[in-house]
Amino acid sequence: MKKILRLSILPAALVLLAGCAGGGRAVSDEVHHVPVDEYNLAPGPQDPVATVEYLVLEQPEGQLLAGTDKVSVEDGRIYVGDYRSQKVFVYSEEGKLLGVLARNGRGPGEYIRMASFSVAGGVLYVLDEFESRILAYDAGTLAHLRTLQPPVQVRDFSALRDGGFLLAWAPMEGTHVADPAKRYRVFVTDADLRIREGWFPYAEDEADALSFRQYLTEAGESLVYGSYREDGYCLFSRADGHPEGQVAFDLAKPVPAAERGSIQAVMEHKYNHMMAVPFLCGDCVSMTLVTGENGIPCLYDRTQDRLMDMSRASAKSSLVGIVGCTADSFVGTLYHKSNYINLTNNGFSRADPGTEAAILADAPFLVFYRLNVRD
Repeated sequence: MKKILRLSILPAALVLLAGCAGGGRAVSDEVHHVPVDEYNLAPGPQDPVATVEYLVLEQPEGQLLAGTDKVSVEDGRIYVGDYRSQKVFVYSEEGKLLGVLARNGRGPGEYIRMASFSVAGGVLYVLDEFESRILAYDAGTLAHLRTLQPPVQVRDFSALRDGGFLLAWAPMEGTHVADPAKRYRVFVTDADLRIREGWFPYAEDEADALSFRQYLTEAGESLVYGSYREDGYCLFSRADGHPEGQVAFDLAKPVPAAERGSIQAVMEHKYNHMMAVPFLCGDCVSMTLVTGENGIPCLYDRTQDRLMDMSRASAKSSLVGIVGCTADSFVGTLYHKSNYINLTNNGFSRADPGTEAAILADAPFLVFYRLNVRD
C-alpha cells in the first residue's frame, strides 16, 4: 500500500548547512501539498478507534503526578513528563512505578525549569529551559551522567538513536540572533551537541506570533516537527536526524507570511492555522486546526491522502488529550476523573470495573487509542 511519507522527499524551502561551515547549500525537491477546505472537511469515520485501553499509574504518597505533558515509551518503560511538578515519572508497561526523576534545583545535576525530555540509548535527557542546557541521567538509576550546553537557543529537542540530538527553536518577538549560521529552526547535532546540519532558516527580524507548547513529537522511528510559521509538518529520522519529508496543508484562509509575526492577527481570528505540532501513529496524523475562534480536531490519513474532521465522530471513540504515541497507539490523558465521568456519560468507552474504580478514587491514568484507520 502507498506510503506517502516513506519516500525521500525534501522541501524546497529547506536549506542544509553542511557542518555549519563553508555556507549552506539548497536542497531542491518537492513538498507534498494537501489542499484543504477547512470549512468543508471530509467527515472522519464514525468509529476511528478500534479499542480504548486504560492504564492506571501507581502513585506513592509524596510523589504526586500533577499533570501529564508528554509520554514517551522506550525499552518497555513508560516515561511521563509532568512539567508542573518538574518531574519525570518512570513506569512499567503495567503501570508500576519504577522511579521518579525529581532534581529541580540549582545544584550539580539539577535543572531549574524542565521544558522537555527525551529518552534514547538508556539515557533520559532533560531540557532546562532556564539555563538553556541539557542534562543526561541514567534511565535506570536516574543518576546524573553529564550536562551539555547547546550551541544555540532551544525550545524543544529529541535524542537520536545515533547519540546525537535534534534541536528545535522558534524565534519570538524580541529574539536577536546575530550569527546567520545559527538562525535555523531545527539543528541536527552529534552526541556532544556539535552542529552537523541546520534546517528551516529564518531572517533576523522574523518572529512567530504564537509559541507552541512543543515543537517535536516522537513517533517510533520518526520525529514530527511543526511550528506556527507553517501549516504542516516535517518528518525527521529518529536514527540520525535526516529529513524524511514534508507535508503542507494548503488552507483556504491561511495566515499570510507577512502576518505570521502579528499577535493582532491571531487575536482578531481573521485567519486559520494549526494549533500545535501534530502526533503521528502509523499512517494517521492527529492535529487541530483553528478556524476563527474554534479548534477542529482532525485526522490526516496518509494512505488516502485526506484530512478528516473528527469533531463529528462518535463520542464512543473520540481522540482526547493526546500526549504521545507508541508503535500502534496514540496515548492520551483525560487529566482528571471528572473528565472521565463527563466523557463516559456521553458515550466515551468505559474502563473495566476495577480500573474505573481506581480512576474514580483519583488514581492517575493514561488512555491508549488503537485506530481502525491503519495500513
